[in-house]
Amino acid sequence: MIKKKRKHKKSLKHFFMGLLITIAVLAILFLIALKLFTVKRVVVEGNELYDQKTIEDAVLNDKYSWNSLYVYLKYKVKDTKKIPFIDTMSISLDSPHTLHISVYEKGMLGYIYIPGINENAYFDKDGFVVETSSDTVPGVPCIDGISCDKVVLYEKLPIKQAMLKDILELTQGLKRQALCRILWIMVRKMHR
Repeated sequence: MIKKKRKHKKSLKHFFMGLLITIAVLAILFLIALKLFTVKRVVVEGNELYDQKTIEDAVLNDKYSWNSLYVYLKYKVKDTKKIPFIDTMSISLDSPHTLHISVYEKGMLGYIYIPGINENAYFDKDGFVVETSSDTVPGVPCIDGISCDKVVLYEKLPIKQAMLKDILELTQGLKRQALCRILWIMVRKMHR
């Protein structure tokens, strides 16, 4: 009976000692994460429509955003703030002090003005509406002469199929021509 009590006390002592060591190790790891992982540099890539500051402000948007590990884990669990014309953003850690934000903008081929909602409906290469906004995006052509009363996001433009096909071919041709023109200018500058 006395042996059992001693054995029980000994195992209880080992349990509490193990628990105390575990708590101490977790506290030390927490302090290291708190002090080591601070945001000192943010690298943003893939953004053309928004400047780096706007993207940073959308990602670093709460009082704990000074901690790079917190920001990284936060956006592993939830999505970033919705920004018009941006499809997704992915956040990674380059180092404990450097956050890397990759921006994936929506592929916009052109837009049409919708008087019923007083906004522009931006569409992609397949004719799907990817964004509606009162803003105009530089470099995205406006298509006039099409009448739509309303559009639904992520659905095709509500116009006749033949007309939609012609519009898509025309805007894709314009985009290719603009790219060819840019490449031609770059080649000419390289040979000077």
